[in-house]
Amino acid sequence: MIRKLLPALLLLGCAAEDPYLVVAPELPVETPPGPPRGIDPPLPIAPPTTPWDILNPGDLPDVRFVVAWSPWDCSGDVDGLLDPGTPEDPGLDLPEERDLWAACPTNYAIVDLFGQVVLELDLPDSWPEDEWLDSFSPIKLLPGGPGEFVAVAENWGGDFPAEPDGDGLEDEDSIDASQPDGFWQSLRWQAWSFDAYAATRQRIAAWEPGTSTVHMTQSGQRIDLGGPQGWMHAAVAPDDPDWLLFWSGDWSCDGPGLRNLIRVHRSDPLALGQTWEASQFLGEELTTTKDDLRPWTLSATLDEEGKAQYLFGVTDEHCASWEEVEAKIVGWTPEEDSRWEATVDPWTYPETTTFAGWNGGGALSVRQEVYSEPWNWSVHRPDGVLTGPLEADRVNHRPGPMLDPAAGTFVTISRDPSTWTDSLDVYHRGERVWTMDHLTFGLQDRKVVILDAIVLPLLPEE
Repeated sequence: MIRKLLPALLLLGCAAEDPYLVVAPELPVETPPGPPRGIDPPLPIAPPTTPWDILNPGDLPDVRFVVAWSPWDCSGDVDGLLDPGTPEDPGLDLPEERDLWAACPTNYAIVDLFGQVVLELDLPDSWPEDEWLDSFSPIKLLPGGPGEFVAVAENWGGDFPAEPDGDGLEDEDSIDASQPDGFWQSLRWQAWSFDAYAATRQRIAAWEPGTSTVHMTQSGQRIDLGGPQGWMHAAVAPDDPDWLLFWSGDWSCDGPGLRNLIRVHRSDPLALGQTWEASQFLGEELTTTKDDLRPWTLSATLDEEGKAQYLFGVTDEHCASWEEVEAKIVGWTPEEDSRWEATVDPWTYPETTTFAGWNGGGALSVRQEVYSEPWNWSVHRPDGVLTGPLEADRVNHRPGPMLDPAAGTFVTISRDPSTWTDSLDVYHRGERVWTMDHLTFGLQDRKVVILDAIVLPLLPEE
């Protein structure tokens, strides 16, 4: 059931003041001493270059987030991180892997910078044709066209269906939940497209483990991704959101690990799809010098000129000895057939990144050397890398939306260990400048478990 809550606010914005809002103090401005007599006074301090340089509650950047959330007080390790527990039983004291078994319901909300929920969305109470799917886990949120996003969810409940002999699937218990940020192809997942302006949803794709194909539920097509032995990654084509992109790899180490990038129409069975070999988007040099690469991430956005920008992550972690492991990200502009490349730390925890193609392009990752050590962030760009520490009063940092690669502006998802409160934290030029530590539903504030977050694409201003 889709619930509308103040839908007009999605377009008009929300001006509600929030007494619990955490706002960073204004940056101090140093006033230079007066010039000596006879010398012209200095030029005034340059005005802010981005909306995030000076944040005033009455004049904030026009941004909406899509937040995948679960009730804070629900039992279960729903986000694979610290269990909220109760005051009497505070839960686990160590971060776990990304074991999303989701004993709790998953919901989606459109929120503004104050944490005010302007629209609530959810998935059906039961799957359309598989009643054995009695619970599901969020995997990933994908930005779509204006006002649209895709939610991919996976089953971890009920009885795992019997599969034909010889299909190469592993038992559910043997799957390594610490793998990259795609989704394991032997567990059934479904992709749902949401339109926040119309408050509608529709199922657009589903993985069929028995046949190792993606069923495009609107067009009826079945897309062969080359087998189940690997993690699959998906994105919405940024230049035309009616198309989906799929990329998978073979993690068996028995042969080439990089499969083709596939572009398929989500609803038209007669639309001609497109495929690219790995050497076309990663470059000949990378794919010919290393033959044991596997994919670990895929993202797609537009730049300021409306050109599609893609980010691919590859690693040899699965098949190389640990002393020799490498991980790289590759940015690709299909229209120009240009690319940039960066080496990233292969032991980033969790193994995921977020990407924005505008303002020069950049990819955000966060990492912790070992448990109890400080967390750090990195923004890799074509011209180098920005790095810095994350605030020590939060734990379990995860990459959120990349807002401005040029200024190092991004969002992380983190948890306050003293209150077990999840928050969205905005960092700008190396400093945390904004925090949302709860969501507001109407007039009620709620603490929630935040599972994922992206920026909702908005209609362009006229």
